[in-house]
Amino acid sequence: MSLRTRMIPGIGRECSVIVMGGVHIGTRLDEDQSFRLLDLYADAGGNMVDTAEVYGNWVPGKTNASEIAIGKWMKSRGNRDRMIVTTKGGHPDLASMNVSRLRAADIRSDAEGSLRRLQTDVIDLYWLHRDDRSIPVSELLGPLGKLVDDGLIRSFGCSNWETDRIDQANRWAASHGLPPMAANQAWWSLARLDPAHIEDPTVVVLDEAMYRYHAETEMPLFAYSSQAKGLFAKMEAAAVAGTAFEAPPLYGSPRNVRRFEQARRIARERSTTTLRIALSYIVSRPFAAFAVVGASHASQLEESLGAGTIILDPEELDRLDEGQFAL
Repeated sequence: MSLRTRMIPGIGRECSVIVMGGVHIGTRLDEDQSFRLLDLYADAGGNMVDTAEVYGNWVPGKTNASEIAIGKWMKSRGNRDRMIVTTKGGHPDLASMNVSRLRAADIRSDAEGSLRRLQTDVIDLYWLHRDDRSIPVSELLGPLGKLVDDGLIRSFGCSNWETDRIDQANRWAASHGLPPMAANQAWWSLARLDPAHIEDPTVVVLDEAMYRYHAETEMPLFAYSSQAKGLFAKMEAAAVAGTAFEAPPLYGSPRNVRRFEQARRIARERSTTTLRIALSYIVSRPFAAFAVVGASHASQLEESLGAGTIILDPEELDRLDEGQFAL
């Protein structure tokens, strides 16, 4: 298997289109389990693990556990230079999600802590995990630019930012001699979401305006929750078993049943699996788009990695979209 890669101009490197999600690394998975999955991912050509300062903070005794495990893994394997080291900071404390942590001191403290835990001298791509619209973009990009100047990070991006704020930030950066945001992360999958059932009001779901922005600017886009919390894998298992399946309220749209059925047809035509078609729906875009995937077992990761070799054509994407925009 040879994973496709796409260029991230902001860091000048090719990134594998399937990105290993780090939420369960060192948290739900112990060190041995985490290392086995990370080895499998790297051996398949993967070179980015999507982690964050906050991953593990909800588990007693697991504060910052994902970064710690990934840092230990890279050191033990001696593969720091091959990996794109990336993490996120600036997330609110979990006990006070309504209070942002995006002042200059917060941004720098989180970045310095991540460097120690990841056991590296520089972070290739540093994401602001949340936004605070009450803070001017200049007060966010200034501290990030200082981290670049000080050699602590090579580039920066955003996660859970609205399109207008991304545009404001990039315009401000251009007018002040800073590089633009290198990439953006948003909630995106083949499955449609019901906004009424999104529990965290600080997350940002990809919408048409954001998709058009990426298509027009060619800013790289990373899709988190790209597997829709295992929705299509569960629907596939039910279909094979001939049993009824009731989707959770978040993904209960009838359109998701139609999209699953269409993905299943395309999978049969291509002699592959429905899940791989669902992920290739993301990574087959004309601009650089990446799917962040989670896994608890080797078989789950291998299934997702298979999507990294598939490129859907425009006609297939249109079939999945039901002749409408990709959302």
